[in-house]
Amino acid sequence: MKTRYSIVEMTKLFKISVSTLRHYHNKGVFVAEYTDEESYYRYYSSEQFELLNNIINLTHGKVSLGNIKEFTLEGGESVIDAFKEQEEKIDELQRAKKSIGDRRNYLENIKK
Repeated sequence: MKTRYSIVEMTKLFKISVSTLRHYHNKGVFVAEYTDEESYYRYYSSEQFELLNNIINLTHGKVSLGNIKEFTLEGGESVIDAFKEQEEKIDELQRAKKSIGDRRNYLENIKK
């Protein structure tokens, strides 16, 4: 199995942009395992895949990079708790969506 992946390879594997990966690096959220001293190319390892998956999924839930960095540095339970919190927010939004839809339907029916 390959041990080092270029920034372009990582972006293709994880379906994110080069600028996003560079942004994560610059914010200290997801730093390349190795940077070539001559070319300054960044290389990532397969051991970093899990971390990047966590970061991507937490950003889908609109968690700030500052909080993501904190969660990932703390590791384990902190990351799990962050995902639980995101699931709770999604559940709450789904309930709100149903309530709004019910209200809209009610108003449309009384208008008829």
